[in-house]
Amino acid sequence: MCIKSKYISFIFLIICVIIYQNVYSQDPFKILDKAERVSNKGNYEKALKKIDRAERIVYCTCGLCGIELNRRANLLRYVIYNNLGEYQLSRQFLDSIDFGNEQIDSLKVLSYQNEYGKEFLSSKIDSSLLHINMECDKYSCYYVNIPLTRSDVKIRFKIGLMESSHYLIKNKEERVDEWRKQFLKSAIYKMIKEKS
Repeated sequence: MCIKSKYISFIFLIICVIIYQNVYSQDPFKILDKAERVSNKGNYEKALKKIDRAERIVYCTCGLCGIELNRRANLLRYVIYNNLGEYQLSRQFLDSIDFGNEQIDSLKVLSYQNEYGKEFLSSKIDSSLLHINMECDKYSCYYVNIPLTRSDVKIRFKIGLMESSHYLIKNKEERVDEWRKQFLKSAIYKMIKEKS
């Protein structure tokens, strides 16, 4: 009986190790690669399920890995929803990316152009820059909102991590003027002003 009990315990241990390896050895980045391939074939629903599965896997042990997983998953969601014509939802996923940069902003502009048209955006941006609203708390500034002439339409950009505290040094008007000056020199502004 003792040998049978040890044998059963050994089998149970082997099964537990196999299950543990299957659950914790999955690479979410490989799953995201599969999701991208499935998405490229037009199977968006299956791709979104794979993205969700990749994010549920306990894999990352450092912040950089988690940041990269977040970035890749939300960029893929952006592409899917943009392809489906769900532009507001696609932009929400860009906002879900931990850190903004010019690549994210250019994707956002493409989404706005797809939804409202290049002509509309190009013709309204200059007058809209006079009505910028910056979202800040006492530690940092996070977003810049540029309301367009329609009250329900606004362009929303995430302020990069490295520049966010820079805007806190100044009062509200100075920080908006500073951002506006930088924006007018940016590739993003040039992209918006292109009409074709």
